[in-house]
Amino acid sequence: MIFFHSQKRENKLPLIITGGIVSLTVMTSGCNNEPGKGGTSTITGKIIKKKYDPATNTFSIETPAKEWDVYIIYDSDVSYNDREKTDYEGDFAFRELRKGKYKIYTFSIDTIAYKGPPFNPKAEKIAIIKEIEITKNRQVVDAGVIYVADD
Repeated sequence: MIFFHSQKRENKLPLIITGGIVSLTVMTSGCNNEPGKGGTSTITGKIIKKKYDPATNTFSIETPAKEWDVYIIYDSDVSYNDREKTDYEGDFAFRELRKGKYKIYTFSIDTIAYKGPPFNPKAEKIAIIKEIEITKNRQVVDAGVIYVADD
């Protein structure tokens, strides 16, 4: 039991605190103006797969890229900050973003390395990148259609 005495208290009754530990938490509210989560804006887009034929070096069937990974980088970060999967129509959305610059990217087979010479079906994938800027709150920015090559 802890007793505090204050000269301003009129009734002079003791203030009783039980439990042995007194904790004071100070909440600070700061203004974070950096790109990232915590805002009201959205970036949307669509991923379309084009079937690539290395024998003829042509593209044929276009289909929505279902369950395709799409990544976002906030401002000038080095690594991705978030990842979404496309829905059954190839659509994706990154929600609750603040104003700022973003990079959206996904991966496609590298058709030049794939075709060769020599023919290389295990060629590494390349990033297809779109730069996006959110300039105001409650903005929906359409990244458009991103085409990827797939075999």
